[in-house]
This record gives sequence, structure tokens and C-alpha cells, in this order.
Amino acid sequence: MKRKFLAGFFFWLILGGCQQTGWQEFSPPEGDFTARLPGAPTKVTHRLDSPIGPLDIHVFTLERPQTTFIVSYSDYPPQVLQHRTAEEVLAGAREGAVAKVQGRLVNENPISHNQLSGREVTIDIPDGRHQVRLRFFLVKNRLYQVGVATPKGRTQDPEVIRFLESFTVRQP
Repeated sequence: MKRKFLAGFFFWLILGGCQQTGWQEFSPPEGDFTARLPGAPTKVTHRLDSPIGPLDIHVFTLERPQTTFIVSYSDYPPQVLQHRTAEEVLAGAREGAVAKVQGRLVNENPISHNQLSGREVTIDIPDGRHQVRLRFFLVKNRLYQVGVATPKGRTQDPEVIRFLESFTVRQP
């Protein structure tokens, strides 16, 4: 009996360990970034009519039962950045994210990650049960958004941190 229990326990441990190794590096050639996710994301490209003109937003999403992982990027026309500072672009991204989910900004901090400077925000979703945690980075004329949507209070979970900390930009 004890032997069956131990065999079952070790089998369970092995399967539990396999779930952790389900994380994989994702690095689309056109995106110039790398991130680690617990599965393969899907890609959708949206055209947004913005105040600075049309922008193509490339969105990579992986949905899990409790967490949605998102990496997106869009390229700003170079002439636009001649008239805006990086801080203005990041502030606009923050405002756009809050408006998109019709949420309330809970927290905002400047961040430095893998030699990138940006902003990190937490937004409460109107349903009162979910939050979005996003990081914005402007690299040359490309704006990256890296984030998760989770149940409220779960934005500091280990898998969220693991995902956010895995994001890097490949230098061209």
C-alpha cells in the first residue's frame, strides 16, 4: 500500500514538474522581442485610427483560465516622435489602455527593465473582480505593451512576474 502511494506521489510530482516546463520562449521574427509564456499565443493585427494617424497594432495573446497574457507592439511614424517626448507617448499609451477597458488607474510607476525605461500601470476593470497590469516601453519608434489580465489581487502572482520579467527586446 505504501509503495503504491509513493509511486502515485512521485508520478504526481513528475506531472506537476511537467506543467512548469510548459513555459516556452516566444520570439516572432517581425516583433523584435522575446517573452516566455505558458503556451503558444495567437496573433491578431488591428488598425487603429488614432489622433496621430492610422496605427497597426500587433497583438499576441494567450488565454488561460485565470490569466490572459498579452504582448503587443505598434510602430509610430518617425515624424510623430519628433514632436512628442517619450514620456508623452507613454502617458498616451496609459490613457489609451485605461479608456480601452473603461477602467480606473490604480497604480503607476516608472520602471527600468532589461535596459529599457518605461511605465508600469495597474488598472481596475469595471466588473470589480479583475485587474490589468501593463508595462509600456518605447524603443526607437516602437511602442511595446506587455501585460496580464487577472482576477483582482493576482497581479503579483509568480506566473505574472515570470512573464513580465521574461520580456526582452532584441537589438536590431
